[in-house]
Amino acid sequence: MSTLTRRLGALAGIGAPASFITGWVVGGLRAKDYDPLRDAISQLARVDAPTRPLMTAGFLGFSVLAPFWARTVSDSLGEPRVRTAINTATVGTLAVAALPLGASFGDGPHAAAAGVSYLAMAATPALGAQGLTGGAR
Repeated sequence: MSTLTRRLGALAGIGAPASFITGWVVGGLRAKDYDPLRDAISQLARVDAPTRPLMTAGFLGFSVLAPFWARTVSDSLGEPRVRTAINTATVGTLAVAALPLGASFGDGPHAAAAGVSYLAMAATPALGAQGLTGGAR
């Protein structure tokens, strides 16, 4: 893998969560009565929420950049499960954006997509650590 590819992948690894977090922070500051300690991030992307476009853009920014980071970090670590975990989180995040809270089909699909996304992202550091330490695959 070239140095340029690694650098672009690293930038995507910074940009993906930065996009998500920027949508969350800016949306949270703009939303009336939003409390990040009490309210789910998904409330900012709820159907009819004035912050929906901003939070959805954050979800999409994450989803566009994360696969580039996934490839780079997975190849660098020699751990393909890292790519699988990040790509699972990517697909889950796209589903979160497509299945907002307050939609006519209910909140269950949104909750399932969010759960999958968060579990996949939580697994990423553990899988990456195995690649760093040469742990069992």
